[in-house]
Amino acid sequence: MKRIRGKGKRFRAGMVLGALLAIGASAVERDELSENPQQPVLSGADVKPSVPAPAERTYAIPLAFTLLGWGIPYTRGWNIYGVRVNTCLPGWNPGHRDVYGIDAGISGEAGRNAGGISCNLLDNSCDRFGGIQVGGVYNRIKEFAPFGLQATLGHNRANRMNGIQVGTWNAATSFHGLQIGLLVNYAGSGAGLQIGLWNQCGEHGSPILGAIF
Repeated sequence: MKRIRGKGKRFRAGMVLGALLAIGASAVERDELSENPQQPVLSGADVKPSVPAPAERTYAIPLAFTLLGWGIPYTRGWNIYGVRVNTCLPGWNPGHRDVYGIDAGISGEAGRNAGGISCNLLDNSCDRFGGIQVGGVYNRIKEFAPFGLQATLGHNRANRMNGIQVGTWNAATSFHGLQIGLLVNYAGSGAGLQIGLWNQCGEHGSPILGAIF
């Protein structure tokens, strides 16, 4: 009987100790929730698996002809890897994304990047470029050209460019290479040589011949 009573006392003591531990654990959990009220505890049923968005499909075509703002065949949003013949006027963008290869006609505008030879009667424009741009009035590289040649009777403009600019007025935010301008050469920063009536790099300008540092 004494052994049974001893076991009963130990059993009741164990229950009391377990209850105290459970109360302490719940109190710690409540403190953590109060310190981080915006981080609720989620159960397995509350967690929803993330579904990846479907990839955007982009088509490519080796040959395209543009008429005003239309591509023939209908190629708006497509990439051109080959030859594009333009009859578009400036502002009538046919909506092509990337144009790599030969781009010739009246106005060559790419929605994103271009590379190769872009030779258009009026202008050429794209984000990133590598190759040769020949435009009668205007050439524009909006982002970066690791190596390029811009030639025009009018204005060449680039954000960041390595290469050669030949025109009446050349300008770049950052330029490394050679600028030959009939009137003005300008570079915000860079390194190379400027030849023109007025040459300027940053705040420093000089007539006839200038060095970019």
